[in-house]
Amino acid sequence: MTQAFEVCKGILATREGSLGTAPVLSYRDIPMEECKNNECLVKVWYGGINYKDIESARGNPAITRRYPHILGSDIVGQVVESKSFLFKPGDIVFTCANQYGMTKKGLFRTYVNVLEHDLYSWKGFNAYPRLSVGLGTAGLTAGKAIMMAFGKDVMQKRGDIVARVLLVGGHTRVGYWLAAFLQSIGVVPDIVVSSSSRNIVDGAAGRKVIIYDELVKKRRFSLQHAEYDFIFDMVGGVGVGSLVSIIELSGALLVIGNMGGTSVEISLLPFFERGIQMIGVNAEKTRRDERQYIWQQVTRNLDIDQYEDSALAITPEEAILQISSRVDGFSDKIKNCSLIDFRNDEQGRAIKSP
Repeated sequence: MTQAFEVCKGILATREGSLGTAPVLSYRDIPMEECKNNECLVKVWYGGINYKDIESARGNPAITRRYPHILGSDIVGQVVESKSFLFKPGDIVFTCANQYGMTKKGLFRTYVNVLEHDLYSWKGFNAYPRLSVGLGTAGLTAGKAIMMAFGKDVMQKRGDIVARVLLVGGHTRVGYWLAAFLQSIGVVPDIVVSSSSRNIVDGAAGRKVIIYDELVKKRRFSLQHAEYDFIFDMVGGVGVGSLVSIIELSGALLVIGNMGGTSVEISLLPFFERGIQMIGVNAEKTRRDERQYIWQQVTRNLDIDQYEDSALAITPEEAILQISSRVDGFSDKIKNCSLIDFRNDEQGRAIKSP
């Protein structure tokens, strides 16, 4: 199939200031690129907002160095042109946990060419396109982290897991999915949030909601009373030293994010005396077969129909306002895994979508 037009629309970040200054976001025409060998042209239905989209909008040079820059790494849509042996026109495909929106041009566009090895098609998601991108990088990260802590078959042990769990950064999208997956197997975690995010975390999501500064400040010694078997940390930074002091014998700290910083002072005593572990979680490095298994497992206990019906969808213009307004976390909509709806801007091409 030959591409019928020369431009699509996308969320573009442009910057006039120096490195590190926040760019200006706009939804505008973007030149189309030719679909090359091993690529598929995808009509984007929905995009999912990630923390790195927020950081790119901040002008964080660790995420984005070159502007103008197109945001977005998580999308779901339909193949309309294929130069791949893996996918054909009409296939429903999605992608997440990749370098798009960072070292590669982002995917928040009405139409975009994507390399075949970055695309996925799973029949379990075909009827639930909102779920596939709502999970996205955050859901894959959360699922992988839980399996690294409890074992690959943990989602099949509903009601059999007895563990005390703490989520640090429970207001983030990874925290949202960690809480959902854990509760689906009968584990109700305690949740740590910043004081400014206290009002956007539903108290029902955890046994107890703890303010981050209060948790960190009261930990004065290398070994404290052991309170948790597993701690999932989406924050990083100086608080890590306090977290390892309250982990139970043979427990683990799973390090998932570093929005609080990458450097930390830490005592080795909890590792010697209690045999705890510190485990890094990186969804982007997950193999295709592992991703498939994780998606299959984490959705087995979820009420998929309820999520698909209740998932929030906002326009690209609304998404720009949401992303631009957040400099210290996620808004209530983003926390609840809101999606950007690109379906209404066909830009000259009519494709049936749900």
